Amino acid sequence: MNLGSRLSSHLVAAAAAAAALVSVAPEADAGIVYRTYNTVIPANIDGLYVNVETGVTGATGGVTPGWDINPYGATALQFFSATGTGYMRFPGSAATSLAGNLGAGTPVDATGSFATATTAVTFGVLAGNWQLNAVNIVGFRFNAADGLPHYGWARIQVGAAANVRTLLDAGFQDIANTGINAGDTGAPTSGAYCFGDGSGVACPCANNSAVGSGSGCLNSLGSGGLLGSTGVASIAADTAVLAGSGMPNSFALYYQGTAIANNTFGDGLRCAGGSVVRLGTKSNVGGASQYPVAGDQSISVRGGAAAGDTRYYQVWYRNGAVFCNAETFNLSNGYRLVWAP
Repeated sequence: MNLGSRLSSHLVAAAAAAAALVSVAPEADAGIVYRTYNTVIPANIDGLYVNVETGVTGATGGVTPGWDINPYGATALQFFSATGTGYMRFPGSAATSLAGNLGAGTPVDATGSFATATTAVTFGVLAGNWQLNAVNIVGFRFNAADGLPHYGWARIQVGAAANVRTLLDAGFQDIANTGINAGDTGAPTSGAYCFGDGSGVACPCANNSAVGSGSGCLNSLGSGGLLGSTGVASIAADTAVLAGSGMPNSFALYYQGTAIANNTFGDGLRCAGGSVVRLGTKSNVGGASQYPVAGDQSISVRGGAAAGDTRYYQVWYRNGAVFCNAETFNLSNGYRLVWAP
């Protein structure tokens, strides 16, 4: 039986034995609620009222029960606050009533400074940093239906004048007193996951790798298989490369799954499950290998990925020394790629 066939039989057996432990990968952070609006903010004294929790919008507060934020203004852009609502000032600004245009990734949390009165916007200066003919992000705090403070952000497209504006989208943390980064939609991002350091499921023989190593469970060499990625995961221009290291000089099979798995498997942890595609088998040299190499199909072509797909990758490798369980294999950590167009 060749290595690919052996892996297939192992995966099928593991899936049957540990089906209850395999979970489908979440497509968004469970704590973040994200919505698109693409709604014009009227240039008048009422503007647009938004109930952040329900996503309901209205032309007046009376027709928008439980509203939380209210951008408005006939000529300028201002924000009106519901009870408990505050708009985050630009970091470092001492201006008391100015909402800031936050850079993507700015933490919106209890460490921020929030204006709770009628809040104005100033364009083109540090106090607000708002820009015309641009997309701006405002951070806010609001009291949710649970009576506790929650944090969120809203993205607003401003045109050639301050009274030409559209609420594009918004997100908030559904977990009280928990921060959110400006612009964070909760969508999955590419990166490593499922480490053999004991932070999740324990390795089968107490063979946990060092915390912070980012690798899988330890093998007979005392190292954990480490899987990383370089290049760009794009369907139109796929330059992504999966690179494995920390393994014995043995055969290594790179494979793709459609879901996160979460169970012990051989001497390690199975991290990629669902519908499995074998990408390719490589020979480790110096404990390392990669997929693809010259002559291989790209990852997206070999794995049949499409734009918008999230796929999960892992390396299954031989470890023939007497170590841990009777099975003579181990696995790397998992690696998630979110495929762009």
